[in-house]
Amino acid sequence: MEGPQFAHIETYSAKGRSAASPDESFGKRKNGQKAWTAQEIIDELERLEHASQHVIPGRPGPEIIPGDVDNFIDLRKAQRRAAAVKTTVSYAQPDGSVMLRERKIRSDTASIYASVVSLPVRTEEALSDPVVRARAVKVLRKAIKHDRERIEKDGGRFMMAVVHWDEEFLHAHITALDPVRGSVKHLHPGHAAKGRVSMEAEGRKISKDQVNKLGNIAYCDAMRGWQDDFYAAVFKDAGLPRYGPRRERIVPHGMV
Repeated sequence: MEGPQFAHIETYSAKGRSAASPDESFGKRKNGQKAWTAQEIIDELERLEHASQHVIPGRPGPEIIPGDVDNFIDLRKAQRRAAAVKTTVSYAQPDGSVMLRERKIRSDTASIYASVVSLPVRTEEALSDPVVRARAVKVLRKAIKHDRERIEKDGGRFMMAVVHWDEEFLHAHITALDPVRGSVKHLHPGHAAKGRVSMEAEGRKISKDQVNKLGNIAYCDAMRGWQDDFYAAVFKDAGLPRYGPRRERIVPHGMV
């Protein structure tokens, strides 16, 4: 395998992001990409027709590596249950007393975790060469095991992984839920780190802009740490570099 490592995390809510205008049928992230709902991302993982226009025809279907569930029907049911979890919320009364109430988590609360690990291995080559396939699958399974252990350490439940053989490069998606809290933000290292900064800033005389700035720094540091851990535990032994040539500032041979 030749090429830099690639691992990425996203979280999705039952609602997704609201459309920015009446002309849009869905919301968009800051990068312009569609803000998928939790159920839509499962559609994509399952390769339902309306969500798989980007795949290569004639390739094998999704390969499931079981966790708490071993099929898409049960994954959908588990995500819906997680999105319907009730939490206790405190309300201040006019007389100064505090009242506790139960309510379902917000529909825009992230309720499914989905990371993706992609290898610099073309699926066409892996499908035609048993040696390439065996080596690639071994690395993907090691990556799945690594992320699963972190997820469970952070209080989440590994639901299942899905290997896709129908795009240009071989990759696997790792899904997780938290059936107790509903929200999975604490399973995303960046969001968890930024949340800790906000909590630590409560009661202190720090502006919202400064808190946001410190939170963004913590987010980036945490995500770099997540990538570093993946490199040390999985990709280093597979011979993949941590960064691409541009990041490493590699100078072409013969240039000064």
